[in-house]
Amino acid sequence: MRTIGKTQDPWAQALYANIPERAAGRTILLSGSGPHICATFFFWLARFRVLWLGSRQSYGPLTKRCIKLFSHFSHAILAPNQAIETQYLKAGISDKKISLIYPPCTPEAIDARKGDPVFTISCDGETGIAHGLGIIMRAVRDSRDILGTIRLVIGGAIPERNRIEWLAQELGIKDSLKLVPAAGYGWVAASDVFLFMRNNGASAPLAVMHALACGKPIIANDAPGHREFVVHHKNGILLKDANSDMLSQELISLARKPEWLAELGSESERFAEERFNPDAVQKKIEALIP
Repeated sequence: MRTIGKTQDPWAQALYANIPERAAGRTILLSGSGPHICATFFFWLARFRVLWLGSRQSYGPLTKRCIKLFSHFSHAILAPNQAIETQYLKAGISDKKISLIYPPCTPEAIDARKGDPVFTISCDGETGIAHGLGIIMRAVRDSRDILGTIRLVIGGAIPERNRIEWLAQELGIKDSLKLVPAAGYGWVAASDVFLFMRNNGASAPLAVMHALACGKPIIANDAPGHREFVVHHKNGILLKDANSDMLSQELISLARKPEWLAELGSESERFAEERFNPDAVQKKIEALIP
């Protein structure tokens, strides 16, 4: 099993981490549009089983035509989410070439929620203040005025830490904020609700997969890439208009309805079991890489 190319897409990286190092036959895994275009035909001629690892990229007209042409010489394209799958479909590639395989996910257990009366929400720190995090922080301020106590946990990579701390000070929610810089996702398990609000067209954070696996209700703005993980009023809430007023109303409603909170969480857990179950994912990978 050989690999050529790299990807910065977190979903593709998570799937790649579960690709076996050995294969029964001569197999090559190509990542990125460059290897897809430049190396596919060569390895096809050399009688390799050619697989593409899909990742989120923007393709110009010429690149799309080349991608479509050389896809005919690939055995399959591994797409780690529907947004990436759609990207290849828009390039004119047959859906028969594309295998939707989510990265596997096992929830990280944590006991921090036992006996904790504070309503806690979590979100990924990679979301910029200008692209959704500011809305979340203002909604926390407005919700606290009604609920009395609320906690916002911002975890993962936090590139705007100084700006976040400054805004928290300005909004008067410094005592309600907890920053958890971490490579893992234990901070997700310690919350009641997971939020992701992105208005810059970025893909859903990988943390949403862990939130679903942990049985957390999801609140997100209604965007095409977000509907893949949130079914409105089934496992979460999709906001048509992403603003702090609407978000705070939904947070207050969920905090006051623990039965509904539990119902949404159960659906999230079921959703994750269907898509991210490690055994099911492994079987799909083994079907492509025997």
